[in-house]
Amino acid sequence: MKTSLANQDIQAVCAFATSLAGAARNYALYPGDHAIAARHATRVHTDLLRYLAHNELLRLQVDRGRLLYEGEPVLEGRMHEGNIAYLFARDGLEWLEFHNGIERWEVEGFLKLINDYRVIDGENDENIVTALWEQDYPHIRYKAVDILALDAPAISFSSFRIAPAAGPGTAPSSAQAPHGSRPGNAPGGQAAGAGSEAPGGRSEEPVATPVQDEEPPPVSIAITARGNDLWSLTPAEQEQLEAMVYEEEHHDNSNDVIEVLLILLVVQNNEADFITVLDFLQERFIRSLRTHQFHLALKIVRNLKNVRSTFAAKRQWSIPLLDNFFTAISRPESLRDVSKFFLNPPPDLEKEQLDYLWQVLRQLRPGVLATLAPLTRKLRSGPMAAPMFDLVIFHGLKKPGVLANVVDQIDEATCRELFPVVEEMRIEDATRVLTAMTRHSAPAIRRQALDLLIEWDILILRDVFHLLNDPDEETRNRILALIGRQRDTETEQLLLDYLEQENWTIQSRDHLLACYRALGMCGSHRSLPFLRHILMQRNLNTMFAMGGSVHKEGAARALQALHLRDAANILEEGCHSMMPDTRSACRKAVARQGGMAT
Repeated sequence: MKTSLANQDIQAVCAFATSLAGAARNYALYPGDHAIAARHATRVHTDLLRYLAHNELLRLQVDRGRLLYEGEPVLEGRMHEGNIAYLFARDGLEWLEFHNGIERWEVEGFLKLINDYRVIDGENDENIVTALWEQDYPHIRYKAVDILALDAPAISFSSFRIAPAAGPGTAPSSAQAPHGSRPGNAPGGQAAGAGSEAPGGRSEEPVATPVQDEEPPPVSIAITARGNDLWSLTPAEQEQLEAMVYEEEHHDNSNDVIEVLLILLVVQNNEADFITVLDFLQERFIRSLRTHQFHLALKIVRNLKNVRSTFAAKRQWSIPLLDNFFTAISRPESLRDVSKFFLNPPPDLEKEQLDYLWQVLRQLRPGVLATLAPLTRKLRSGPMAAPMFDLVIFHGLKKPGVLANVVDQIDEATCRELFPVVEEMRIEDATRVLTAMTRHSAPAIRRQALDLLIEWDILILRDVFHLLNDPDEETRNRILALIGRQRDTETEQLLLDYLEQENWTIQSRDHLLACYRALGMCGSHRSLPFLRHILMQRNLNTMFAMGGSVHKEGAARALQALHLRDAANILEEGCHSMMPDTRSACRKAVARQGGMAT
């Protein structure tokens, strides 16, 4: 009965191994979401569950080009990338275990993983083993060969013998043996060993020698140096030793440290320890930027993005922590060395090094725009200008609100190229970005942004009211025209505050008169107290101060433009005022109207 069950298990494992190999081949031909790939993944999962229905786990041993189950081959093939057993052996897997409870998504992920690392990229040190470690599937276990241990040759000291020091009557060592004699043999062909007699008639103790059929005989090491001669170094050896010490002292272990930190991060289940490891990685990221080791910075962000996607289902508590990490390294204070690099690039800068940096900046959050925007002014010409613009677009489209916050810092030429991009945005996002552009230092940018806001009828007047102080006269006139189009209490209050606080920076008679007239065009009874105060004030300092008469004339024009009976009464009162400037201002306004308002 047991033999029958064993045969059934082997058949089930063979079916699973065959379907696994077939599915792996199909994943190389079709995307994971294709119907054919999905059908093969289902078959693999079904075959595996059939075996696990009466077993806790399935272990497959990896032996070069084949897979073994309890010593029996269940899959064999040629030594190439089309054979999954070869791929497992190539990357150092000793065995794989599939445990009871395995879910379909784990099977799909495992198949995708095999396909992703079917061909090893010479520039990438990742393989199936590292990918399995990163994914950490709950029901898939494995053991990998210790590559470091394989690199160190195994030395058996049992095959070495210590020869006696050379002296009178002593047989020469292997180093001193006559030419043509075999080490370990006395001259004349007599083997040294039992029965050989030492000087003084004393028999030597037998020396045990390892029994080896086809290997060379053991080597005898004779230590004959006296005093400190054993430790003396030649000048060449001394120089080599100093070079080795220097290399060890100055060895950059950044990559090793990052590898260890990433491993620690993946195995952490404690939130506090997780945060601690992230803090170390953040420090290493900033150091990598400072030392221009951009490939290491890219390694950190790419691996942490993979960790985030992996942990999204299993460790949801880690997602906000990883998001905070990416937000932190995207801030200007974390990217100071990036700014320094672009402003003063090293003379021996390599294209590959710069490519790594562009990739790093793409991996960051849109907050990186706070660093990139000012750089566009410094890189307005040269080979870095175009990639920098692409980066601004890349992050700006993801978060238009962040782009709006920094667009006033972007170089004029770059900003001009943004307009076609803004036209493709949603109307809400375009409104924010164009409104922000009205604060740009370049008059042409401000005018074009204002024109588009008006043309698309998305202008919010309070958001562009600052243009009332714009140095460009054309822009000021556009805003005043917009203010005077209709009566609006919000706009009226904005203009009242502007005139009352005297925060205008344009010291122009025509501008002030136009502001008062715009108030009359958009205002109501709420403006009457203010206008009457300006017109009738008796403060001699104000009356005779420079520009005082301009304000009285402006107030009179505003009253005239209100077309209110109460406003007309104030004008009539002003026409009979004892103050010459008040009387003159009111009479000019009435004459301009052609009579008293009704």
